Amino acid sequence: LAWRDDVARRLDRAPFRVSSDGALLDVAKAQVTSLSQIGDVKGMSSRFVDQFGEDLLRRLQAVEAMPASDHQPYPRGEGGSPRPTPEVEARFERLKKVRNRYAEELGLDRGRMIANHLLMVIATNVPDSESDLHEVVDLRQWQIGLMGADLLAAVKTGS
Repeated sequence: LAWRDDVARRLDRAPFRVSSDGALLDVAKAQVTSLSQIGDVKGMSSRFVDQFGEDLLRRLQAVEAMPASDHQPYPRGEGGSPRPTPEVEARFERLKKVRNRYAEELGLDRGRMIANHLLMVIATNVPDSESDLHEVVDLRQWQIGLMGADLLAAVKTGS
């Protein structure tokens, strides 16, 4: 995670734009030792491996050489956020389907369309109207204009 944050700072990007938590965890679990093994992990594109793979391998080797007592656990969310309720998870999945459909139709990356954390805010807060969607910090006007009605329908009716 520290490596990803360093790369994100160098590129002036959000860390999730460099690599997802899940992809990094999968790389660590797989105990990769080569660039091709990194490329085999879902979420690690060949372009990513070409650009950052050597650096990531060096960081992984440094971590592997550290004594286990120096390893830091995967950080928990602020206050150790509890797992969402099944209802929130179901709404989140419906919202992802809406987002993914629009992303596919427009040929955009899903994360650029609407990030998962914003979908989770919507799933948790259950907005009733487009004006409620405007209250979601970082949700853009174009996103609401394009998908607002479908997002609200997915939250309310399960469509």
